[in-house]
Amino acid sequence: MDLKKWRKKNKLTLTKLSQMTGIPLNVLSKIERNKLDPDIGISLALEKVGFEMEPVMKEKSPKVQILEEYLSKLLRHCFMYIEEDDKIKLYYFTYEKDLISHVWKIIHNIDPAVLSGWYSDQFDIPYMYYRSYNVFDQDENKVNQLMSKFGKIKTQKMGQSLIIKLPEYPILDLMYLYKPRDEGGLECFGPQ
Repeated sequence: MDLKKWRKKNKLTLTKLSQMTGIPLNVLSKIERNKLDPDIGISLALEKVGFEMEPVMKEKSPKVQILEEYLSKLLRHCFMYIEEDDKIKLYYFTYEKDLISHVWKIIHNIDPAVLSGWYSDQFDIPYMYYRSYNVFDQDENKVNQLMSKFGKIKTQKMGQSLIIKLPEYPILDLMYLYKPRDEGGLECFGPQ
């Protein structure tokens, strides 16, 4: 979704949109000039909304409605697998603890067979673990209960990294498909 066209359609200046949404003018400007990866723009926008806005009530303010419409269109544009009639629900959080808890609640409700990602073994999952550990006042029990339905998390040293293992979710790190076998990968797609 082109931000400039969207703004003109909604008769908004960049400054007005910035004032209404709380997203810094320089971030909106970079998104509009395609100088900022839309994913980063979405993250910055959601971070701004997630940590500084009041929780949304039944009646949404005009600035929340405008931001939701724009982010929904931008998400559809960036992620081609989101169909036009798919509903996108944005969640708002005042505190990071609430955000982290809600993410894990959704994961547990979906109850996937595996968790997958790129470099998730050595970055995403450990980052989520240690971020949760710090946000929840270094309460290891709380983090274990939060991330694992069984309340147990195992750690394993792998090279210089620490791997976090959740007993109910095997982690499929897609990076291993592309690494050479002698570096611990599967090399499924031939030599690099």
